[in-house]
Amino acid sequence: MDSRFREAIRRFEQGRYLDAQEIFEALRHEAGGAERELFQGWALLAAALFHRDRGNRTGAGRCFQRARAHWQALGPEHAGLDLNAVLRAVEKALDHEWDRPRFDPDRTGLAELDRRLSGPPRSAD
Repeated sequence: MDSRFREAIRRFEQGRYLDAQEIFEALRHEAGGAERELFQGWALLAAALFHRDRGNRTGAGRCFQRARAHWQALGPEHAGLDLNAVLRAVEKALDHEWDRPRFDPDRTGLAELDRRLSGPPRSAD
């Protein structure tokens, strides 16, 4: 996966949902198939939390349900990510005003994904 994905996740975890959504959308436009569904789900989760932060609980709920529908097509896991764990974390955050989702990097697969995106360690010449 593209290193921009890592940056989008970082911004998402920082609560910079609109910034993250823009990156996820750019990735979605470049992707096809399952990857497109993955990025669309992330973009919708970012939108859900963005709406929540602005007091739009209805919009937040609708975006969350749309994200869930996109990810259900992928199954519980995709590209090493536990999609259900991510959905649970976001759903919990939606119930608490201004709370950010807390992801356990090892349980969600984000830690392994980060290692794969980082590539092999560089040797010191």
